[in-house]
Amino acid sequence: MQENGHIEAETSLALPQVPVKELPQVIECHRAEGRRRARKAVRAWAKEQARQ
Repeated sequence: MQENGHIEAETSLALPQVPVKELPQVIECHRAEGRRRARKAVRAWAKEQARQ
């Protein structure tokens, strides 16, 4: 644990299939494209990652 009580991780507990480094891009996509389109894009990305 670090001084502030946080532990750096490569994945999110809430979105384990999305690498932490990619979360800002997912959030920006959500803002720019709207919630429904962003969810669809994340689902498609997650399915593609599962195939690999």
